[in-house]
Amino acid sequence: MTARVFPSKTKSPFHHEFLQACCMDQVHSFVDEKSVVLKASIFPREKKFYEKLQTKREWLSTQLFPPYFGAEIHNFGSGEKEYIKMANLLNGYQRPFVLDLKIGTHKYDPEIDPAKIEYRTHVKIFTTTLELGLRFCGMKRVIGGQLISYDKHMSRNEVKTSAQLFEYIKLFFNDGTKYRKEMLPFYINQIDKLLSLLETMNYKFFGSSVLLVYDADATPESQKYDLRFIDFAKSYSLDEEKCEMEDGIVYGLKHLKTIFENLNKELKEE
Repeated sequence: MTARVFPSKTKSPFHHEFLQACCMDQVHSFVDEKSVVLKASIFPREKKFYEKLQTKREWLSTQLFPPYFGAEIHNFGSGEKEYIKMANLLNGYQRPFVLDLKIGTHKYDPEIDPAKIEYRTHVKIFTTTLELGLRFCGMKRVIGGQLISYDKHMSRNEVKTSAQLFEYIKLFFNDGTKYRKEMLPFYINQIDKLLSLLETMNYKFFGSSVLLVYDADATPESQKYDLRFIDFAKSYSLDEEKCEMEDGIVYGLKHLKTIFENLNKELKEE
């Protein structure tokens, strides 16, 4: 298993490794109160989506998206840049586990640079993207005081089949001593909620992810776990523009739900 192991000082959920896992692999920082993540506002579509989200009470009420607090200008040493401000989903977690799963059947959106299509098509074909509509995009686990990091490149070698993906998702639920199967009904319900919501949104999403998090030190009763739909840099509102390309989001989410259901059954039998 290819994974990077970091010393115990990286255990903090505010370490850069964890902030990256929460919001993809762009530039990130956190503000003093540590409850907020600042994500570089590189793509106008993402900010536009979050701003529209604030006007849709029925979307917000699902709690399927990271809470958004607007945009700010900051200078972190390389000049002033705009950042979108979101809740840190790991705030208050003592031993956070994070899993990022890329959803959809395409590695690119209609606005991609043509020079990149061949490479991204290759990645799509030789990972689980085409078969399942989802792909391993990174995982963080804290075991014995050490952060174990599994990066997105593993989807091209060690997590490139449906069976391998199942095993890595199963590994996410292993907190080092036991499998946290009590969380699976919640995750299944969140996927159902997201599928229902997508039927009403009239959007297409390319490059979006489902982010799963939990605190391995928390008791089952505390319910310190979550699932959110994230990354909207390539989101298209069909009320405002045409987008003929299929995103495969529903296809991928249905496969993810099946994986959760099969895993739930397997762990109950163990």
